[in-house]
Amino acid sequence: MFKLPRHRRQLHHPCGLEGRNLESMKETVFTKNYMNELKTYGIWFFKVHGHLEQTKGVPDVVACIDSKFVGIEFKVKRGSSAQSLNISMYQEYQMNEITKANGWAFVIFKNMRTGEICVDVFIDKGEYGRAFTDVSIQASVFNLIGLIKGGQDG
Repeated sequence: MFKLPRHRRQLHHPCGLEGRNLESMKETVFTKNYMNELKTYGIWFFKVHGHLEQTKGVPDVVACIDSKFVGIEFKVKRGSSAQSLNISMYQEYQMNEITKANGWAFVIFKNMRTGEICVDVFIDKGEYGRAFTDVSIQASVFNLIGLIKGGQDG
């Protein structure tokens, strides 16, 4: 039986994470922590797990908050450029469709440099408005729920 030389063997992570880079792991952890906080408020939501036949650009999390449809895209921002959130054209399209249907669409990102959590609300094609900035996930979820409950539709 042929064996690859030891230095050429691919190491496999026990949880199947060998193909993921550290940056996407940070985003995964951030998303999971945010979802755990949503649970503490009894918010109904589900995490979208992408696959090849899924519609492109669907937000990471779909939720219902105070009878309103909410789509949330999570990002982790590295570096100093606040503009580099890497929102794809498919994600923008889906967020636009959500707002046209009187839902809410958010991009929630953690700035790894400052530790701030910023919540941007999608307004119109490529246009976002900063809803608020917090230093903890707990405060961010509390303010997100307050914004949706106190705000107008979409």
